[in-house]
Amino acid sequence: MHDDLVTARTTTDAEEEFRDFAYIVSHDLAGPVRSMVAFSQILKEQIGKTITDDDQLHLDLIVESGQKLSEMIQGLLAFSRLNTVPRVSTVCDLEIVLARCYMEAQPRLDATKGVLNYPRMPEITADPGRMFTLFYALIDNALKFRSEAAPDIRIQVEEKADFWQFRISDNGIGID
Repeated sequence: MHDDLVTARTTTDAEEEFRDFAYIVSHDLAGPVRSMVAFSQILKEQIGKTITDDDQLHLDLIVESGQKLSEMIQGLLAFSRLNTVPRVSTVCDLEIVLARCYMEAQPRLDATKGVLNYPRMPEITADPGRMFTLFYALIDNALKFRSEAAPDIRIQVEEKADFWQFRISDNGIGID
């Protein structure tokens, strides 16, 4: 008779391992990315006017790519911390949450001639910080991954029998 020992991970264990992995990866990648951007900027300044147009373009692309990678790493780091902060369920006025999101996004909305439309938002039982993070991430995503047209971001809300349903749409490049 042969017995195999099978160990199954629980969802909680897998989630915890992923959070730890995401934190370690994002933390470990952040330093080299900062160095890459900083050294590229220093090189660009030192070369000055002797740089060719092609070299200038290449350095600009390195800096821009490094900055984008840095933003992605910060997002991964923020994601890895989501479940480490205790949830605070309280009455959350989503009108205030969306107003904060709008204020944060206002400079980029203005720069792109974008609009953010939403109806009067309800009060719900939730963690206000997490709701801000959720809505702002979706708005920010719509502004980052936009088409040539001015961003048009719309939030809709509908009260169901025992929950609120939110729809967020935009005219960006998106994924079906």
